[in-house]
Amino acid sequence: MQAISIKATELAHAPKSVKIAVNNPNIGFEDIENANEPQVAQVLELTEEQVTNGTPIPLRFVRFQAVTTLNVRGTDRTDDW
Repeated sequence: MQAISIKATELAHAPKSVKIAVNNPNIGFEDIENANEPQVAQVLELTEEQVTNGTPIPLRFVRFQAVTTLNVRGTDRTDDW
């Protein structure tokens, strides 16, 4: 994987940050929500422009070379944008 796009039709429902875990099929949402790097492969802090336009966000190449499972958890809703 090289990049990920996150697009929201309503900005108020978009996440401000996204945590991505790879190759851990047994991880739960609670585990991801409380984790930070390096427990998850990458934490993305999203901008209003990225979620409005669905702009591709580059991922760290080293951590996403051999992905078999991907878990994505959006956190911190954007109600205050």
